Amino acid sequence: MDLKRTLKKKKELIDEYLKLVLPYSEGPPKLQEATWYAMLNGGK
Repeated sequence: MDLKRTLKKKKELIDEYLKLVLPYSEGPPKLQEATWYAMLNGGK
């Protein structure tokens, strides 16, 4: 299913993003991850 593949790809991108950004970010990792998910999903 294409949607699953897309979500998996997004998850990989998010993981890469978190590896780059989290060392320099303040706040709990889950909060950062939730913020990134919100950005990817258009604020939903």
